Amino acid sequence: MARSEPSRSRLKPRRGGKLGREGTELIEFTGKSATGDYEHGTLPVHSNRGITVVGAGEVSYDVLKLAMSASPIVVAADGGAITALRFGITPKVVIGDMDSLPDRLPPELPAHSLVHITDQNTTDFEKCLRSLDTPLVVAVGVTNPRIDHGLSAINALARHQGKRIVLLNSSDLCFLCPPVFEILLPLHTQFSLFPMAETSGRSDGLNWPIDGIRFSPHGTIGTSNFTVAKIVRVRIDEPGMIAILPSNHFHVAVAALRRASSW
Repeated sequence: MARSEPSRSRLKPRRGGKLGREGTELIEFTGKSATGDYEHGTLPVHSNRGITVVGAGEVSYDVLKLAMSASPIVVAADGGAITALRFGITPKVVIGDMDSLPDRLPPELPAHSLVHITDQNTTDFEKCLRSLDTPLVVAVGVTNPRIDHGLSAINALARHQGKRIVLLNSSDLCFLCPPVFEILLPLHTQFSLFPMAETSGRSDGLNWPIDGIRFSPHGTIGTSNFTVAKIVRVRIDEPGMIAILPSNHFHVAVAALRRASSW
């Protein structure tokens, strides 16, 4: 069971050094040595372009390629490495407690690419989030097919408020709504809001404005809303509101999220 309180964890890569290149960008891995330990909070993987995290859940090749079009560096959350390899994509790093990998590793996964975190208080997806230093994380294979896995991934959005994270599957995408979010969308586009904490806000361009409403995960929520203007503006007073859009607006949503200030 993954509890919400973080605990100290140790990361034990087999060796440090540079893991590889994607295009012209060097992917840095701040390993120490074969015997070196890492304290909780260390960031071993850095990318200025964005990182796609592949989980062990359901994901199609089209969804994975869509994610990589915005975040070209691939990192696997434990068993997500097998999913990536199935599509012919070798992750730069595999992060997790390694309980989902086969005993005999595929040759595409050298031991030095594994970042073993034994902490059992967090999911493998959160282990990745705490180990990545990048302006954008796009996660696939973390919401399907299990409801509990999907909920834990959405919970991670609310808890990692300083990161821009998009969860993506074949039908939808979601992210933590920043304090001010503006996006250009076609009329009648789904624009759902689900609070992971008590919060409020204001909106322009939604069929049901959110002004004057106190949202709560155990009270009023904002699902099944939709756009009635091409430009939608949402202002959120306290962090915790999850925005949910159709996945075919992925690039527009990512561009808007990159422009917005984070919490």
